Amino acid sequence: MTLTGCGANGNFTQSLDPDNAVEGLSGTVHGGPNPVIGATISLYATKTISGPYTAANNWGYGQSVGSPIGTATTSATGTFQITGAVCPAGQYAYIVSSGGHTGTNSANTYALLMAALGPCSGISNSTQVFIDEPTTIAAAYALSGFMNVSGTTVNISAPANNNATTAACTVVSNATTSCAASGLGHAFLNAANLVNSATGYANATITTGATVVGTVPQQLINTLANSVEACINSTGATSTACTTLKGYPNISLNPAISTAPANTLQALLYLARYPVEAASPSTGAAAGPPPTGIQPSAATTAFFNIANSNSFYNPALSSAPLDYTIAINYVMSPGGSTQAPWGIATDIKDNVYVYVAGVPTVYSLASNGALNWATATGTSGGCGTFGTRCGVIPDTLGNVWAADNSGLTQLKSATGVLGTTFTSVDTLDSINMDLGNNVWIAAYSVGTATTAQPAPSDVEELPQGQTTSPLVDVQVNGAPVTGSTPAKDPTFDTAGNMWLASDNAGGGGLGAVLLISSNNNLTAPLFATAGSGNGNPELVYAGTGSHSNAPMIDVTGDMWIGSEDELTEVPSSGTPPFGNGATNYATSGTVEYGPIWDGGVERFDAMDGDGKIVVEAASGNFGFVTVYYPNATYDGAGAAGNMGANVYLNPCAVQSGSTCTLNPDGGSVIVNASRGAAIDDTGAIWATLSSGKNVIQVLGPGAPSWGYVPYIPKAFLTNTSGRPY
Repeated sequence: MTLTGCGANGNFTQSLDPDNAVEGLSGTVHGGPNPVIGATISLYATKTISGPYTAANNWGYGQSVGSPIGTATTSATGTFQITGAVCPAGQYAYIVSSGGHTGTNSANTYALLMAALGPCSGISNSTQVFIDEPTTIAAAYALSGFMNVSGTTVNISAPANNNATTAACTVVSNATTSCAASGLGHAFLNAANLVNSATGYANATITTGATVVGTVPQQLINTLANSVEACINSTGATSTACTTLKGYPNISLNPAISTAPANTLQALLYLARYPVEAASPSTGAAAGPPPTGIQPSAATTAFFNIANSNSFYNPALSSAPLDYTIAINYVMSPGGSTQAPWGIATDIKDNVYVYVAGVPTVYSLASNGALNWATATGTSGGCGTFGTRCGVIPDTLGNVWAADNSGLTQLKSATGVLGTTFTSVDTLDSINMDLGNNVWIAAYSVGTATTAQPAPSDVEELPQGQTTSPLVDVQVNGAPVTGSTPAKDPTFDTAGNMWLASDNAGGGGLGAVLLISSNNNLTAPLFATAGSGNGNPELVYAGTGSHSNAPMIDVTGDMWIGSEDELTEVPSSGTPPFGNGATNYATSGTVEYGPIWDGGVERFDAMDGDGKIVVEAASGNFGFVTVYYPNATYDGAGAAGNMGANVYLNPCAVQSGSTCTLNPDGGSVIVNASRGAAIDDTGAIWATLSSGKNVIQVLGPGAPSWGYVPYIPKAFLTNTSGRPY
C-alpha cells in the first residue's frame, strides 16, 4: 500500500521531528488470501547521501545502510503494530515483511514483501498498512533506481541533488549552473499510481478528480502477483514456485550480478531492472521484430504457469504475457478526440511536456501523470512532412518551447499561458536548449521544402531575451559536409558545444555527427559566424547507416549514435576535447550493434543515468521501445549482428498482427510511429507512440536521470568520478 494524500516532499536533513511519531502504526501482511504468520516487520525511512559520489556507493542510490526505525512481529492473523517509531522529517517511509509462513507451512526464508508508504509527514499512529504481493511489485518497479536489497535489509536512498524538497535550478545571468531534483519523492508517487491504498490491489486507472488520465496494467500486475503468491504460500525457498521465481530475472544483463536473487523482493527488483524479452522464433532470433512471430519466452511462460492453480488476484491475464514490462498508458485528447503525440521532454520537477499534432497542443503532465494543463499553440502546425518532426523543450526560466512547421512557440511552464510565436521561413525539426537558455531548432530544410529531398539545412537559434522574429539562422551545410544534409537533434555539452546529427554525410546518404565548438561561449548568438572557428562544423563521425539520431556520450567519453538500423559506439581517445574544433574521436574501430531489431528502424533514443540506452524504433507498422545495456555481455542469441544485450519492452499484453492490446488493458490500438523518448529523475522512461495516440511511462529498467539535461551526460563535466546524477 502507498498512502494517499501525501505530497512528494524530501530534503537534505535527517533531524527527528516529534510530529512524525508513529507510535501506533499498524497493518496486515498477506500472501494472497492467507495471513503471513510470524513475519518480522521492519519500518524504514529513506536516507539522503551527501557524497562523495562514486561507483563504490552507486552515486548515492540505494547504498546507505538501511536501519529500521520500528519493528514488530505478525500475529496468527497476519496483523502487527509498530511502537516507539519516529520517522525523520523530510524523508519517506517504507515497510518490509521478512520470513513468516502461511497456514501450516514451515517458515519461508525466501519471503520478503514490502510497501512504499510515502512521506514521513503523511504517516501517523492511525495509519493502516497492507503488505502483499501487489504492494511489493509496485515498490520494486517504481523504486528500482533507488533501492538495494542485502539479505533481508532493504536500503532506499538518493543523493542530495535528487532528494530536494522543491526541485529547482540555479540560474546566474540566464545560464543554468546547477539543478536539484525530487526524484525519490516522485518515485513514491509512481508506486502510489500502481496500487490501491485501501485494498492492496492494483489500480485500474489514474484519475484527476473525476477524469481518467491514465490506465494502469492491472491485469498484468495481478498476473505477476499470482506467480509471486505461489512462492509466498509454498513450503519455502526450495519449492518449485520459489525456485522458478529465483531463476526468472534476466540478471545476465548485469555482469556484476553473479548469484540468483535471495528473496521475493530482490527477484522482483531484478525483474524490473532486467526484463525477460519476448521471443520471435520465426526469424531465428531470441528477440525479433514484432509483429512477426512474437510470443512469450519459455521462461515467461514457465513463470506464468506456477500461478495457474493459485490465482487469487483478479482480473488477471488468461495466458502468459509477452513480458512483465509495467507501463502506464496516457492518452492525449485535445478537443475530445485523440491526436498523435510527437515530441516529449521532462523538466527538473519531473513535469512531462508532450507536443500533440492535429490541433497543435502542448500537454503538461505532473510526475505522477496528473494533467497540469493543455494549451493549443494557435499555429497551423504540421509534423511528418518530408521527415520533419515536432519538438518541445523546457528552459530553466519558466518557459516551455514548442517547434513545428509553423515556427517556435513560447508557453509558460507553470500555467500553460500562451506567449509569442517566432516565425521562420525554414522547415523546423527537432529542438533543444543549451545551458544559457538559448533555444535551438534544427531546420530540416532552408526555405520551404517542396520535395521529399529538401535543400541543405541549417540550425536556427532564438537567443535568450530575443522577443521578435525572425529566428537567427546558423548555416551548418558547409565543408566538410556537402549535398543535402537534413539536420536534427542539436545536443549540447556543458561547455556549450553543439553536437548535431545529420542524414547525408558527404552527400553519400550516410548518417553523421557534426561538432560545432563554442569556445565556452554561452553568450547568444553562439554560432552566428559560421566558418570563423566558433561556427565551423566538423565531421566527427560518418556511419554506415542513414538518418543518425542524437549523439550520446557516456561516462567513459565514448559516443553512441543511433541510425536507422544500428547503434554505433565511437570510442574516445583520451579525454574528449571541447574547443576550437579539435577531436580525438576515432571513426575507425567502431563497435556496431545492429540491427536494433531485425527489420526495425530506430527513430529516437535517450541515455539514462547508468549509461543504458533507450531506443524507440518501428518495424513495419508497429512501434516499440527497447533498452540496450552497454556493459552486458553479448549473448550470441539471434541473427548475425543482432544486438544481444537488447531488451524489448513490450507495451502489449496480446499481439495480433499490427494491433496490440495494451498491458494497461485499455483496448486495442496500433502503437506504431515512435516519436520521442525521455527519462526523468525517477528513472521512468517516457515514450510517445503517435499512431496509437498514447504516451507510455515504463517503470523499472531506467536509472534516474536529470529532468533537465540540455547537455550530453558526461561524468568529467561534473567534478565527479562517475555518474553525474
